[in-house]
Parts: sequence; C-alpha cells; structure tokens
Amino acid sequence: MGNIWLTFTNDTQQQMVAADVDTYDFVRSIELYRITDELMFSSDDLSFEPAAVKASMKENKVNVTSLAEGPAILHITGKNGETAYLYINFLKITDKWTTYYESMDDQEELYLKMPEDQC
Repeated sequence: MGNIWLTFTNDTQQQMVAADVDTYDFVRSIELYRITDELMFSSDDLSFEPAAVKASMKENKVNVTSLAEGPAILHITGKNGETAYLYINFLKITDKWTTYYESMDDQEELYLKMPEDQC
C-alpha cells in the first residue's frame, strides 16, 4: 500500500510518526516509525545498565545512528552479563529518517524478522 504520515494529539502534545502499510492475503501489516535519524537507549529502556554494544556509548546510553536504510540487529551486553537484542529498521520517507525497533531477549526470534538475504 505504501507510506503515510500520522499525527497523534491530545490536549497538550502532538506527535507525528510515519507508517509503512502492507497487505498480504487480506491481512494488513502496519509498522510505525519514529521520525529520527538517531536512537538512544538507557538502563530505563533496557532494564539494565548497558556496558558493551556494537554502537557508540555516551554517558551510559547507547546511541544508534542511521547509516543506510534497512534492518539491523544490535546485541547489547550489560555489566552483570545481561543481554538484549534490538531489531532496528531505518527507513527514509520523503527525505526524513524514520526508525522502527523492537527489543527481544531471544536471538533466534530476531533472525526470524530479518530478510533471508541478510541473515
């Protein structure tokens, strides 16, 4: 179907997001994307304090910046051996960087989301 812009509002705040809408055999899939070229994760988001990642770290926060469109898996290790996997998908919609992400504990579950040619 394509990409659309959605605006959510209440009495005091407004947030705009991008949606990627697809239809497969009468089932509609909608993924909502934040409008940003950067993601920041802290211990509040991860339930542990991050210690080692394959991205940059600044002030105990994980900083992920888009370099290209497409999905990626980020493996984060905590100070006490905790671990988390983030499925991140960056997409450029009308010249704006957008991102969708999910946090998962199971590495196998993440690879099910990746396109076959990127596993």
